[in-house]
Amino acid sequence: MIAMVVNSGYQCVCMSDVPPVYKNNGRVPADYSGCDTFDHISEGQEDWKLAIDHCLFTQEDTGCEFVNEFEAVISRWRASMWYLESDRVLVTMARVPSDIHKLSAREQDVLKEVALGKSNSKVAESLNISLSTVEKHRSHIRQTLHLESEQELQLSAWMVENPDIFHQLP
Repeated sequence: MIAMVVNSGYQCVCMSDVPPVYKNNGRVPADYSGCDTFDHISEGQEDWKLAIDHCLFTQEDTGCEFVNEFEAVISRWRASMWYLESDRVLVTMARVPSDIHKLSAREQDVLKEVALGKSNSKVAESLNISLSTVEKHRSHIRQTLHLESEQELQLSAWMVENPDIFHQLP
């Protein structure tokens, strides 16, 4: 998860971290201080603007989703905004799988079971399928969603099944 402070002009005041693809290109959080946040949103700019404006005007927590495109990497992010002061909001952002729609219905069933923390054998039992089928589905899900590890699969599954969890943080 990445946190940043954004001002009423939609500029980054400070940032906690940068996505791995940015780090791989030698970028650090300080590089984005004062930058226009719209420069890093390829889809969802209007939702971003409305969410920040809403948070500043009403002092109510809100959120949105947006797409970031950096070189050949396209990723979807879920952002939550919290009011800090008259011209600043705290924004937390977490990457969500952008290819979720490419999963089959059965793979989505497996993903839901993974989100519950079930082992492969428990998933097989719940869905009445073989253990090897569960393993194949999990492998294909990781491949489709471009996830590198089992931990990323588990976190992504949990985020997909709990999309508004970040809005409930204090």
